[in-house]
Amino acid sequence: MGRSGVSRRDLFGAGLRRLVPDLDESDPPRPPADPRETLAERRARWRLAAEASGEATLFDAAHPAVLEAGGWSAGDRLLDAGAGTGTLALGAAARGAQVTACEPVGALAALGRERSAGQPAVRWVEAELDDLPFATGSFDHAVCAFGLTACVRPREALAEVARVLAPGGTLVLAAWHPGGPIGRLLKLAERWDPSPPGTVSPLAATREERLRQDLDHHADRVEFSFAEVPLVFSDAQEAGDRLTCALAPVGAALGADAGPRRAQAVRSLAEAGEEVGGGLVLRAGFLVVVARRRELS
Repeated sequence: MGRSGVSRRDLFGAGLRRLVPDLDESDPPRPPADPRETLAERRARWRLAAEASGEATLFDAAHPAVLEAGGWSAGDRLLDAGAGTGTLALGAAARGAQVTACEPVGALAALGRERSAGQPAVRWVEAELDDLPFATGSFDHAVCAFGLTACVRPREALAEVARVLAPGGTLVLAAWHPGGPIGRLLKLAERWDPSPPGTVSPLAATREERLRQDLDHHADRVEFSFAEVPLVFSDAQEAGDRLTCALAPVGAALGADAGPRRAQAVRSLAEAGEEVGGGLVLRAGFLVVVARRRELS
């Protein structure tokens, strides 16, 4: 139940988008995507931003809600797609799951290996989420906690994660809500650095409507709920500095106009935040999706 006594599911169904302020739609039209940039080049820019972030654990407080939704148990073969530095993988392993932590950014995977060195139930694989090196139906369950946010081809990544999931298994996704503070930054990033023609931005790919549409191809049951995690900063400037680093698409989108764009990000977060005890609290809302892989007919 939420602070008002309304359940997360009822709150979301009642129209969360109306409860969370969105960006000003009067912003100038977005520039066209650079037609000269290939997907591989875009992927490389995002990877560099992720490697340079230094904020890999900023969103770890959101993971308990994902663990609770997963409900994995001893012996489960679990794929953690977009494992970051392994916080969620370690949490699942502590519950007895046998975890394959898949992370495309080498620097993050290296940190994850260090953190999980004493946990034999976690093995690491470096691979892109839209081209997983696993056989179809390899895992009992899969989780992707905000991993689609850093994918240049998020819809293809989702299809790949579903492919390697065994029939009857569950897929748990966590994705930032577009109306929350993280969603606001991702919207800015898409305006600064539009997705190439023929692709869908991470924020667009993880909206409820799009997820329902895409998961319908793979799942026979899909449940959505809403959660939030408070992110506490000294002020909007610190929030802007750390969050633009933590979110690869945002960091990569700063580009040559980093000063003005960072200032715009700081203003957006100041509007979205709440001043508490001399600091700034951002209530970062996110979707938690549980989908059951369709049985073979």
